[in-house]
Amino acid sequence: MGNFTTVPDVVSGQSFPPSLWESAIMNNLNLGVYRQLADTTLSSDTASITFASIPQTFAHLILAVYARDSGAGTTAPDGLQAQFNGDTAANYDWYEATLVGGGSFGQTSMRIGWVVPGGASANLFSATYILIPHYTQAVNHKAAVAIATAKISNSIIYSTHLGGLWRSANALTQILLQSSSGNLKSGSRATLYGLPA
Repeated sequence: MGNFTTVPDVVSGQSFPPSLWESAIMNNLNLGVYRQLADTTLSSDTASITFASIPQTFAHLILAVYARDSGAGTTAPDGLQAQFNGDTAANYDWYEATLVGGGSFGQTSMRIGWVVPGGASANLFSATYILIPHYTQAVNHKAAVAIATAKISNSIIYSTHLGGLWRSANALTQILLQSSSGNLKSGSRATLYGLPA
């Protein structure tokens, strides 16, 4: 890694030598630009979204999720659940800070966001933004932090801050996202980004 190099203007007919690519383009990108690793938009109702074979070449992971499910709820959002590396054992803890906060320990997934239930007003989807820092290290447990919002109707809206921990020292190579109630609806979208050091 180095310092940012100003990208020069291109002059008509100018060649693009490897040294210019390395100093002005590649090195700048390697300084910390988010890079999209995967993007999924559902075209039919689906139980979950999985990002597998996550490259181990970044410092942190960021997930942006836009979701609605097939649950029948009409007054509160459903949980957006996450599991890492296919681990379905009770190795997850999570905490949700709302007007009345709460959490749970020893779960088989972590609540890491919200999903608008199928019984909510039409055309509404939730928004969840998740940061998973230092996901490649294989010494300590992994942690995630998220912010989420979900509108249920013109008189009900939720917004929260969530935190989750996975009781594993394994490097994170897979993320499964699913609703706590029903399939994720068509039009739900999740995008995974890598953030270099």
